[in-house]
Amino acid sequence: MYGKLKEITGKRNSTRSSTIRDKQGNVLMKISEVFERWEQHVKELHDDGRGERPEIVGELEGPSILQEEIKEAIKGMRQGKPVGEDQVSVEMVEAGGDYIKKNISDMANLIYDKRYIPEMMRESVFIAILKEEGTIV
Repeated sequence: MYGKLKEITGKRNSTRSSTIRDKQGNVLMKISEVFERWEQHVKELHDDGRGERPEIVGELEGPSILQEEIKEAIKGMRQGKPVGEDQVSVEMVEAGGDYIKKNISDMANLIYDKRYIPEMMRESVFIAILKEEGTIV
């Protein structure tokens, strides 16, 4: 009966472990060790081996970022995702219509023209979310 109920409801036991392990496979018990391992993992994910970016010397020339390009980029974003530190969702940007899209394209062009990305736009925040009890995704 139990097996049939699981089959009907589609619920299966997860084979994923809910533990965090170091590179040698040892289970990490201290929260500080878990955070350290997450930091190490994220750095490895984003290490592409290119080294430091070269400084751009001279004038940058190219076409401006068009409002239509911003519209297409927003259209391609997944809805229903949690907001970031700015507390702005994709749905909010879409609801802002052409006014918001124009401001985003103006800001993007200003960044492009000035060759300066504000510090807050250079940061990424990774948050481990418990998907199922004890399982971090």
